[in-house]
Amino acid sequence: MYQLNDEQINLIKNEVERQDIHLGHLAADLLDHICCEIEEQIWQGQKFQTAFNNVLNLIGNDGLTQIQNDTLYLTDKKYRTMKNLLKIAGVAGMALISAGALFKIDHWPGANVLFVLGFFLLGAIFFPVSIFTIRKESSKPESPVIYGSALIGGLLTIFAPMLKVLHWPGANLFFLVGYALLGIVFLPLMLNSLLKNTKDNFFRSTYIVGAISLFFCLAGSLFKILHLPGAFILVLTGSLSLTMLFLPLYTYKVSSASSRIPTSYIFLVIGILYFNLFNLLLSIH
Repeated sequence: MYQLNDEQINLIKNEVERQDIHLGHLAADLLDHICCEIEEQIWQGQKFQTAFNNVLNLIGNDGLTQIQNDTLYLTDKKYRTMKNLLKIAGVAGMALISAGALFKIDHWPGANVLFVLGFFLLGAIFFPVSIFTIRKESSKPESPVIYGSALIGGLLTIFAPMLKVLHWPGANLFFLVGYALLGIVFLPLMLNSLLKNTKDNFFRSTYIVGAISLFFCLAGSLFKILHLPGAFILVLTGSLSLTMLFLPLYTYKVSSASSRIPTSYIFLVIGILYFNLFNLLLSIH
């Protein structure tokens, strides 16, 4: 049977490393499995590049990452508990907030209770657990400041709308501190980390466009809270950049890398939609 040379093996190894496979001996096992699959196709008459692309398309764009997460889920009890809690809190929290909005519109009693419960599940359980699972799934030694600013800034911006809807004091302060942490601390640190860990120049440029767009959105929201002029222009510029520059660039790269669209991409599109809608409504309120 045909055996791959060192250059071909390194190409496969780079793909495994790109998907951040770091759990035990899983990286070596997956590398060996992919090499065997490619060698089998080459033995049947395929060219290396064709066989390589076939195997990658079969695995999917983030297929190796999913294998690692599934392995973690099966072998790590704490991680499994956190993932299950993440699903329950996320679904229940959004359902309660949706019900609370319906009750509020129809002036039914209990709307405020539903809002408080829903935002509590999202802010006190879902979001912190999300940060934990992201850190667990990554092998990169990110600065604690990145996770800390994301956690605190995210919590403040999650609870701020609840205070706003319920007409409780502190909403603007929560927005102000939360957006400042996300825009001034988290965003630059996260962008720096992505650029250091990404060799693809196209992806690097795309990340820069996305970060600048987010910064404009966050700055516009801060301007609105502080009653400074130009808030709507900043938010509109950031929202248009996210939708018309970052998203098409990212979509092109993801679709060209694999014929399968990863689930994370769908959540990204939904997240950008709601983020833009919320910030535009806030800026014109």
